Amino acid sequence: MKIVFANGEDKGKEIELAPPFISIGRETDNDIVILKAEVSRYHAKIEKDGNIWVIRDLNSSNGVYLNGKKIDASAPLSHKDEIRIGDAEFLIIDEEHADEAAPTGDADAAEKGKDEASGKKEEGSQSSKRVKLLAAILIGMLLAFALIFVLSAPPQKRKNQGSAKERLAQYLAHRPLFLLYREEKSGRNPKTQEFNIEQQVYSLEENVLKVTLINLKDGIRLKNRAIRLTEEEIDELKQTFLLPDDFVKEVSPPPKQNAEYNERIQIVLMCGKRGNALEYVNQTLNIPPIVSQLMSRLKAMVESKLDVPLISKQEAFARGKELYDLALRLFNERTVAPENLYSAIQKSQEALVMLEQYPENPPYYSKLKVLHDKAVELHRKQIDEIKSKAAVAEKVNSEEAKILYSEILKRITNPDDPDFRYAKEKLYFLNKRLQKKRK
Repeated sequence: MKIVFANGEDKGKEIELAPPFISIGRETDNDIVILKAEVSRYHAKIEKDGNIWVIRDLNSSNGVYLNGKKIDASAPLSHKDEIRIGDAEFLIIDEEHADEAAPTGDADAAEKGKDEASGKKEEGSQSSKRVKLLAAILIGMLLAFALIFVLSAPPQKRKNQGSAKERLAQYLAHRPLFLLYREEKSGRNPKTQEFNIEQQVYSLEENVLKVTLINLKDGIRLKNRAIRLTEEEIDELKQTFLLPDDFVKEVSPPPKQNAEYNERIQIVLMCGKRGNALEYVNQTLNIPPIVSQLMSRLKAMVESKLDVPLISKQEAFARGKELYDLALRLFNERTVAPENLYSAIQKSQEALVMLEQYPENPPYYSKLKVLHDKAVELHRKQIDEIKSKAAVAEKVNSEEAKILYSEILKRITNPDDPDFRYAKEKLYFLNKRLQKKRK
């Protein structure tokens, strides 16, 4: 609330009413000074009484007039009250009521304004109703057209998203593979009664396989050797072990306690949310085939890229003996099944590569070497004879040449063998030649 000078030199001047009070009088220490003889030295004051402002007459000589009437001692103030002290006039303005209607003296004009405003409001309301009605009609027409279009449109065929297996393959292809393989053996081996500590740890991260190999007895200490796997090898692991449900649905058996010798195998293979984590503690006899296959594949990957053995000498010698016995049996059965000769070469070669990593050789090593060399020599002689006969037959009898080249394919089981590829190529051209003759 404020007091406004309504006349005189200060007309229009405003003073904000603020506690404790506003004093009015002739003396210069008043808040509002009126230098007139009819105004007392301290004529009146405006102060707040609770929630309202009041004006008090301070026993002035000529009194205080509020809205044309002289007050007795005090009177409450409200919006647009007129105060007169001497010939000075003031107007009380309450900002909270500044937008109130005009005084009653202008009632007719106010009423007329109200009527005009009411008419305009009614006219605007009718116009608004018309706009809303037109908008509703337009929206209804659009919805009707849309419904007709949908009903008349031919049904669209659902896009073929492929089978569940294809979708899973796509899911695996676009996600990185996480791999952890840990194999630990510690204590006194019940078979050999030798104390040893062995550890193999493979961890894959961003196509880099970190390998740790420890074998105290054989003196192998290899830590965090980095091996980079190819995209093809990563895809092979995904497709072989994560696409089917075999590995994914395996469950770890409960551990077995063993005070003297412990074997622990831990395998984690994950791709996105697809995968499994398995652990075998003294349960190596219960490892399912799919897990054994994964272990063998991982070891083969590492073994092909490292220059250190992955198994102990005793295990390697035992495995080598098994391969030697198998190769010898296949060699002896070559007359019944000629393809066994090539298999004997492969098994003996596998044993030799494995055993060459150790400084000392097992007792059967020399026999294994002789068997391998003899098998290779005999196989080479047989294949060369067949190739010579086939080359002669090509000139006179294509059908006979086909039989001979097919015999080479039967004897060699490895598609990457040069002789296998040679025979395959010859058969292709012979078939083309025979097709032309028939035409």
